[in-house]
Amino acid sequence: MKGRLALITIFLTLASSKVAFADSGVINASALNVRQKPSLSSSILTSIPRNTKINTLGKSGAFYKVTYNGKTGYVSSSYVKIGQATNASSATLSSTTKTGVGSTSVWYLNVRKTATSGNNVIGSINPTKNISIYGTLNGYYKIKYNNTWGYIAKSYVSTTTASTVVTTTNSATLSSTTKTGVGSTKVWCLNVRRTAASGNNVIGSINPTNNISLYGTLNGYYKIKYNNTWGYIAKSYVSTTSAVVTIPKSGTSLEGSTASKISNLMANANQLLGIRYTYGGATPSTGFDCSGFVQYIYKSVGVNLSRTTYTQVGEGRAVSINNLQVGDLVFFLGASHVGIYVGNNKFMQAQKTGTVVHITELSGYWRTAFLTGRRIF
Repeated sequence: MKGRLALITIFLTLASSKVAFADSGVINASALNVRQKPSLSSSILTSIPRNTKINTLGKSGAFYKVTYNGKTGYVSSSYVKIGQATNASSATLSSTTKTGVGSTSVWYLNVRKTATSGNNVIGSINPTKNISIYGTLNGYYKIKYNNTWGYIAKSYVSTTTASTVVTTTNSATLSSTTKTGVGSTKVWCLNVRRTAASGNNVIGSINPTNNISLYGTLNGYYKIKYNNTWGYIAKSYVSTTSAVVTIPKSGTSLEGSTASKISNLMANANQLLGIRYTYGGATPSTGFDCSGFVQYIYKSVGVNLSRTTYTQVGEGRAVSINNLQVGDLVFFLGASHVGIYVGNNKFMQAQKTGTVVHITELSGYWRTAFLTGRRIF
């Protein structure tokens, strides 16, 4: 009887534990952190290189318990491929018939050799429209990539049917070269398009500026001169009054109105585009992680933010996604990521290893992952 009770006690103890025994796997991240506890905020013990085979000791929530180089800790299950890889022949499509058109707002969206996760990435694409799609398999779309076939995750792609008609450029351009007015914009990274139509025709962008010469209007766009050619900018972001927007030089002080503070902040942030992502980084010389980036930018105009996303999310006052203003902090994924809103439905961020400080559309995946905005000024 005592023996049975002991066995029952052991069984109940195991059943009530958060840890469930798992299996062997392979690391599919460039360097996967091993943390002391099953939490992204827990301290890092060591890291495991890509393609390293490991034996999991159990699972706690979204983390596997592992031992590596004599240290036992927890790794994110998102970057561990458990069991055998799917046979490549069962994860490809023979179809070469175009079935639709897609677009994505995601930066560095992995393009894979087969319609499976794992160590089969052949490249990546950035936010783009008019992606030709040639079928679907295992939650992936088949696409053409660098003269070969590849697969991208359906969850990050918006689609239309193959019969969707693309607006022709002939009906979306003006022949006029006569100056009709002057405008100004307060928007950062306002798209300049080759034609007066939305779509995959962006040729550049402009930041807050005055004295924009206007050469007519068509389809809700103003025609302007841009880099010795003609371009079009959305009328909704342009003022044709005499209002002036002053853009201070990088490093100017915080004194003045809220508008001046925000202008200083964005001018300084714009200087950091292209700086590499570094986990734990907080300066241009070392690189930035997401919270280090926003902390550095706000400090450049005299505002001291705390260091981590989990404390920064409590600073300032809450703002909904539909009421964001330039300079607001934007938080995602349970406050595990932060960026700075730059207007025109875009935000600037230091995202992840292998990327640089860049500007991203606040749509698709990022709109779904949005947690809250915080207004500091």
